[in-house]
Amino acid sequence: MSQTFEASLAGDPAEAISPEELSEALGEVLSSLGLESFPIEANTGQELDVSGSVTISGEWNGAVQMELTDASQRGTAAAMFLLDPDVLSAEEIVDAVGELVNMVGGGIKGMLPEPSRLSLPTVVQGHDLHLSFPGMAPVLRYARASESGPIAVTIWAESSDS
Repeated sequence: MSQTFEASLAGDPAEAISPEELSEALGEVLSSLGLESFPIEANTGQELDVSGSVTISGEWNGAVQMELTDASQRGTAAAMFLLDPDVLSAEEIVDAVGELVNMVGGGIKGMLPEPSRLSLPTVVQGHDLHLSFPGMAPVLRYARASESGPIAVTIWAESSDS
């Protein structure tokens, strides 16, 4: 997978999102929830049990996919709702993951050419998840870890090769 987002913006290569900018967008969202985080290797080696995504359409078309472990989704939801992770309902966890990917997607949308629209988030839970976005290919992946565990973000872009 490319380590620069520039190549995926076929119509406007002057606009680019670097891995550092993606990491910063995720770090800022986690920080806003009171979670300290740090960059980690994108392929965490841990089983990621939930995936949230939003699509971005307009001048640029693509998707933002976020993957979390069970522990990282619980920890993030606990921080978001100011609750103990053990008392969270399944619905609260799904809501938190949806809101988290929406926040990160909104930050990334702000780095892209206008006009653009952000979809409502979709959240999928399970083991050994493999999501795909028809007509798109993954172009950038980055991960951060908080005390709860890793969170990986993948940017997908429209592709004639996919």
